[in-house]
Amino acid sequence: MIKVVNSLKVVFITLIFFLIFDLTLGKYIYKKYVRVQLQDININFSETDEVFDHKFPKNFDAVGGWGNLRYQLCTDSNGFKTSCLSKNKNKKIFDIAFIGDSFTEGQGYEYEKTFVGIIDNKLKNKKVANLAMSSYSPAIYYTKINYLISKGYKFKEIIVFIDLSDLADDILCYE
Repeated sequence: MIKVVNSLKVVFITLIFFLIFDLTLGKYIYKKYVRVQLQDININFSETDEVFDHKFPKNFDAVGGWGNLRYQLCTDSNGFKTSCLSKNKNKKIFDIAFIGDSFTEGQGYEYEKTFVGIIDNKLKNKKVANLAMSSYSPAIYYTKINYLISKGYKFKEIIVFIDLSDLADDILCYE
């Protein structure tokens, strides 16, 4: 019985020591070395827009993050997400345009790893535009497409991706 009590004391003391060690030194190590690597280098990927609420900045090139993913985000002179290799191309005429929210944008991934980027890479003879951005909704899809057309943009085809969050975004977030 005494051996069991002594063993429980040793386990209890070890546990207390471990918790104190973890809460002090562990927190310091986490903040000093681990968390620094997880923080976004640039988290301001959008700017306010009077017509369609928010958009990517033009000719943007930065490393940022989404959760624990780090990726290079590049936009062209139109403010459309694009490959960092072709970001400075100035185009207003496109064969195919995609619009949607974060899924279509490919949030968290470099352009080449998004489904729009993969399609763009496969259809080398087509000019592809990714008009999407996180938190867009059908009201913004419509407004943005009309705005771009009024500014001289031409699209042979526009593919709209709608998801379940769009209805809530339209009702709760936008006028």
